[in-house]
Amino acid sequence: MDFPERARLPYTYADASRIGVLVGLGAAYVRTDHVKARRALTQASADLDTGLIDMGSWNILRVEGAIQPDRIVRTRNAIQALLQQVAE
Repeated sequence: MDFPERARLPYTYADASRIGVLVGLGAAYVRTDHVKARRALTQASADLDTGLIDMGSWNILRVEGAIQPDRIVRTRNAIQALLQQVAE
């Protein structure tokens, strides 16, 4: 795999960590400020959806340190669950 091919695969563990921080912040805001929580989680969800489109290639499995699609799905489900709590 050459460098340009690797550059097209956007999600690494560092990216997932940043998304995880957004999810954590969203969870904290659920208890304090629903508007901020909704904004943070909606942005995290949008970022994740953008990445999911780019992760359609099987090459993601060959990139060392790359996030596997099932981890992205679990993260997305966590974001959706928090969004539902905020909306209630």
